[in-house]
Amino acid sequence: MAPPKTYTWISLWFLLSHTIDAWDIAYILLRPHSLPGSQYRWIWKPYDDLEIIDKNYDVQRFYEGKSTGLAAKAVLSIAEVLSAVIYLYKAHVSKSSSAPLYGYTSALATILKCALWTLEEVYCGWCTVGHNDTDGFIRAFVGPMSYVVGILSEKSYTDHECTQDLDITFYCVSMEVLERHDSQP
Repeated sequence: MAPPKTYTWISLWFLLSHTIDAWDIAYILLRPHSLPGSQYRWIWKPYDDLEIIDKNYDVQRFYEGKSTGLAAKAVLSIAEVLSAVIYLYKAHVSKSSSAPLYGYTSALATILKCALWTLEEVYCGWCTVGHNDTDGFIRAFVGPMSYVVGILSEKSYTDHECTQDLDITFYCVSMEVLERHDSQP
């Protein structure tokens, strides 16, 4: 089977965005070691602003035990990042025809995560970002969400080869399962 078609901009986006996701996951799961005053804080110095803009990242909320949902999302984000890493490996190193499946899985997980964050804010009355002025709200919430959803939507719309590769992958796997089933007594 032919190696999957790759797009440089998609691979670079996966590499950059999921590196940032991994950094965020580490910040969340390593708390309190990533919080102000810890010896590792220098790695997450840019979080000084985020801890004010987004109450999910608020230090006081963490110490009060009110940020457990953020940790749960971080654990789920590990699967998203791993899918992206597997996609990059299969697309660029092993040239596997199953690469689009992992790319699609990671992209879908990212879109669903954005939807979850947005719906959570809507249903709690903008309880974690609604305290910001308009500029802070756009920089912290609307801008990043729009960017992520826009890039992923463009990827889904323009990457017709990915869909074709997925169809071929599913067909080949189905045929292999059927052949194994037919060969059994």
